Amino acid sequence: MNYSATGGRGANFGWKCYEGAQANDGTSPPCVPPGHVPPVFEYDRAGCQAITGGYVVRDPGLPGLLGRYLYADYCVGEIRSIVPSTGAGDTTTGIDVQDFTLVSFGEDACGRIHVVQRSGQVSRLVDGTASPCGTPPPPPPPPTPGSCEDGAVFTGSLSGTGVGAQHDVGVTTSGTTYGCLTGTGQDFNLYLKKRNASGGYTEVARSIGATSTESITYAAGPGTYRWRIVSAGGGGNYTLKVALPG
Repeated sequence: MNYSATGGRGANFGWKCYEGAQANDGTSPPCVPPGHVPPVFEYDRAGCQAITGGYVVRDPGLPGLLGRYLYADYCVGEIRSIVPSTGAGDTTTGIDVQDFTLVSFGEDACGRIHVVQRSGQVSRLVDGTASPCGTPPPPPPPPTPGSCEDGAVFTGSLSGTGVGAQHDVGVTTSGTTYGCLTGTGQDFNLYLKKRNASGGYTEVARSIGATSTESITYAAGPGTYRWRIVSAGGGGNYTLKVALPG
């Protein structure tokens, strides 16, 4: 499953050089697509498993799933959800349909989510009181220029000096990207790298002050970027917010 904060138009998700994050064994010679945007989440398809893609929930009638991306396992009829920007928190919704029947999801003008089965049956997902369909909900506001606040959020914990973590994001349009790092009282350093033609990463920006708070502003072109956090003193928890161009 791929994520693009700019809508995904023109993004290179890697096919057929990659199937998900895995190099395609059937491609000869092996290839690295330019500007490849890797997936944020992969689903183990051992056995028959196959994904039926869905929607990010905006229906107030589904309060427990608001802001999460729904998908289903077609073979076992299980509906699951993840955090769309990071692919984290994969979990079942507790809603199942008959095996080999869930072929699609739908979203109406009010943001309400529906499930489509092979029999032609269409069912609406609700959690408690169903929300009425009056005026459609407004679209989310665009990110504030020069700010990380409305971008993707990554969290983690580093233990020990010199330990690092990394988070990859795809940029589909040229423009300014922002990264804002905050930690829990320890000294963290922040680096931004861009994937090069050989498949490695070249550093393009850094912020290495003697503090737990770092930020980077960079004029990015299309491509795959890697945000790397390194503990320069002790370790601790961190939060990285990234706003992409567009």
